[in-house]
Amino acid sequence: MTSADAWFGLLPELETWAEVQVGGPDSMTLTCAGVSRELRLTPDQWDDIVSIPFGGNTEGAAGLIRAAWGRAGASDRFLVYDGQYDVQPSPTAAWVDPGRAAFEAAVDEALQAGRQGLHWSAERDQT
Repeated sequence: MTSADAWFGLLPELETWAEVQVGGPDSMTLTCAGVSRELRLTPDQWDDIVSIPFGGNTEGAAGLIRAAWGRAGASDRFLVYDGQYDVQPSPTAAWVDPGRAAFEAAVDEALQAGRQGLHWSAERDQT
């Protein structure tokens, strides 16, 4: 089975709970209860999700998308692949890891404040 076959095999799973409209080679619009969100997922990404953590189980893997739908807030217009074999709700079409975004903001702030060197430390929880 090719990645494209796996991606199109996702359609019947999604259609059990949402209206699905294919928008391109890496997007589908899902509509459920009058709310629409765009699923941004390439065939290769979907193949990775199905193959690696789910061992070929399309139904189980499709549950990730439904779970992401359930976690989505009002501003989350997209469901996007997070690079870690999962799908996340997002206000933008590309996944931005909140931890990474906070780290980059802290670095930018430090650099703008004129700090030349940054030192990071970590402590182990002894509890």
